[in-house]
Amino acid sequence: MAIYIPIRKVAEDEEFVEYWFEAAKTEGRIRFRKWSEEFTILEPEPVGELVAMASRVIYKVQKHMKNGELPDETCWAA
Repeated sequence: MAIYIPIRKVAEDEEFVEYWFEAAKTEGRIRFRKWSEEFTILEPEPVGELVAMASRVIYKVQKHMKNGELPDETCWAA
């Protein structure tokens, strides 16, 4: 089974960047601290399958951040 998770930047300021994603028919938002790559899952409460989906989003965004990128859109596909 293929997995596709669209990820879109929805907010950014000097300290944080927030990304929206849709996984398992649920929307979520994750906030990253720009300089440390620390993250907070803002919504929804991460339970069950959503934890695995959020982990993929976190990995993908942190990979971009390590390359000095904060893309407006990206995705996880496997």
